[in-house]
Amino acid sequence: MLVRNTKNDILEHVAIIMDGNGRWAQNKGRPRLFGHQAGARRVREIVESCPELGIKYLTIFAFSTENWKRTQLEVSGLMKLFKRYIYKETQPLIEAGVRVRFIGDRLRLEPSLVNLMDQLEELTEKNSAVNLTIAINYGGRDEVTRAAKRMAKDVLNGELIVDSIDEETLPKYLDTHVLPDPGLVIRTSGEARISNFLLWQSAYAEYEFIDTLWPDFTKINMVNSSEAIVKLNDLDGKKTQVINDCEITLLPANHGIPACGIRVKSNNKSYIFSGDSADCPEFWDYVNNDSALEGLIVECSYPESLHELALLTMHLSVTNIKERTINLPQNVKKVIVHRKPGFEKKIQDELELSNIENLYFPDNGSKISF
Repeated sequence: MLVRNTKNDILEHVAIIMDGNGRWAQNKGRPRLFGHQAGARRVREIVESCPELGIKYLTIFAFSTENWKRTQLEVSGLMKLFKRYIYKETQPLIEAGVRVRFIGDRLRLEPSLVNLMDQLEELTEKNSAVNLTIAINYGGRDEVTRAAKRMAKDVLNGELIVDSIDEETLPKYLDTHVLPDPGLVIRTSGEARISNFLLWQSAYAEYEFIDTLWPDFTKINMVNSSEAIVKLNDLDGKKTQVINDCEITLLPANHGIPACGIRVKSNNKSYIFSGDSADCPEFWDYVNNDSALEGLIVECSYPESLHELALLTMHLSVTNIKERTINLPQNVKKVIVHRKPGFEKKIQDELELSNIENLYFPDNGSKISF
């Protein structure tokens, strides 16, 4: 993604048409909603990168007025996803100093979703680090139509004189009336269409159409689309791959959504990460048969008293960790991660009372050397 115009001036306002979620999922043999979930996760990274790139305003196209034509299953899933996004991201957005606004026609949206949108706008109204505008049930033509109706109403009420109307008048009635016009509009997925997005506001904007599907869009694209800082290696279908003298092996996992463990081997030493997973005998077979193992990073979400909940949510409990790691060599570092909030100390206390050696319980930001 380019963030500077041809004069190398930092762009203040960037707008993005987030396209390609469905194709991204279909390419992986997954339902379209899986792609929308991945796309929602991508938004956080892009928002977080804005301050260092000098982007003060970011506008994203989440759901258009034309999207109602999609299947009822997909539309219903998207509405639930919007609610889940607001629930999950409210606190991180507040802490990051992000001000959130929503544009689009709210009349067709569920009242419960509108309430959440209103609350998020109110909770973030004093923030100023980044201005994030989310377009939901938005269409450029619909926006101009609604603006024209409001303007006509003011004329009828005598609040606006017809002869005073010029090209500066209409923008005051648009959903974006408090925002500057975007200097750059980006569309992912390779489609070279503007799809009824910010028609009035983008009259003088530069357009960038890139082939990357939205879930694969990264901060790296935003810095410089011509020079790769990180090369992404797709391990799908490849059990083991050698990258820069490191042998990377995907390991089996047992979780409610697609997941995997990872083994990294270099200089005859290996390190294994469980990822999110319930008890998975095939994974532990790899762990126990790895003679080069130096470190195990493994999830433990719940204490022993909540073992049944761990089974239900497809995570590991202290019971699993005790059973599976007790026979590992003492020199292997066992790093316990993914402890659910509120249970961190109880999990640590229970495991420290066991006979397991070399246990580590990192906090956010902790560093453990291997």
